[in-house]
Amino acid sequence: MEGDVENFNSENSGNNNGQISNFEKDNKSSESNNKKLILAGIFCALLFIVLLSMAYFLFYKRADLTVSDLKTQVYAEKIDKFVRLECKIENRGHKETVDGVDVVVKVGEKLIASEKIKGLKVGEIYNFSKTIEKIDSGNYSYDIIIDPEKKVSELSKLNNVDKFNFVVPNDSPDLRVTDIKFNGINALDVTYCNVWTVRNQEQFQFKVSIDGKEYRAAPYWDYFRLSPGDCLTSDIIYNLDIVDERDKNVVVTIDSGNIVKESNENNNDYEKKLNFEKVNTCEDSDGGKDYYTRGVSTIHNVSSKYISPFGIRGGGSIDINGKMILSGGDPSVVSVYDNCLKEGGPQLNEAFCDENGEVSATAFMCPMGCREGACIK
Repeated sequence: MEGDVENFNSENSGNNNGQISNFEKDNKSSESNNKKLILAGIFCALLFIVLLSMAYFLFYKRADLTVSDLKTQVYAEKIDKFVRLECKIENRGHKETVDGVDVVVKVGEKLIASEKIKGLKVGEIYNFSKTIEKIDSGNYSYDIIIDPEKKVSELSKLNNVDKFNFVVPNDSPDLRVTDIKFNGINALDVTYCNVWTVRNQEQFQFKVSIDGKEYRAAPYWDYFRLSPGDCLTSDIIYNLDIVDERDKNVVVTIDSGNIVKESNENNNDYEKKLNFEKVNTCEDSDGGKDYYTRGVSTIHNVSSKYISPFGIRGGGSIDINGKMILSGGDPSVVSVYDNCLKEGGPQLNEAFCDENGEVSATAFMCPMGCREGACIK
């Protein structure tokens, strides 16, 4: 019996030892597998980082040159015609272009103009402009190309080319108003030019509208014939009857009757907002306080609301005998004559222009008496 127990204990002990040994083996195997998995994970993470970095530098960390805001201006200088090209070259990528970048203008394979611009930083814009000189009349289609030899590594090459079309008109006049001004009195001064390549042979006329009201312009004049590049300034409207001096919208149309055959018939209107405030100017015919010379002091360009220090409105005056005349004169003028308080008496009322541009007067006692607006010599 005791032998059986010993044998049982011995067998159980052997089994337990075997189980413990197998468990330890399983633990070691599991730990080894875990280490392998961790190492594999680290390797995959490192590989992913390497691949991501390669993709960043190969596909993302690149420049991207684009051309945009393309504009053309066709103009003439005397008889020669020109085209001015303007556009923006921008780096919209994620890497600076260190080396210079070529920009060319072509018609087909024919090179018209070229320029090498410095390296562009990310987001930097270069304003490109070229003038094509002495071009003939006709229809044109040009290409502007950035980096034509594809030296710069970019995200895309599809935005490196843009096309621009333009028309150079045939030789003919082109009349255009370039500025309008109110002269401060009662006239409208207009500057106008012939901006194309042929002198106009026909005479022309202007049409003027001020806040929708039309005014008759000056008649046809011979010097309205303009050679290429010539400009003139003329007071095409005078005696304007404008009472309200606030800003007004003025439209001037040159060649309003379409008599002149022009290269461009769509630029004959010129619009501008003008202030019609009149500027007072004072003049004294005897040069100031000259008591022995009869003179008249006059304010020009007054508005209809103006009242002089003597109570005279525009168009009125005080004559040589001191009599006030309230009407009948130019509404933009106020005049005050030197006058005797009493003919033959001692007092002279001497009118003059003061420092404020107004007509003032001072009393002067003439030693020999006053006659006809001046002291007797």
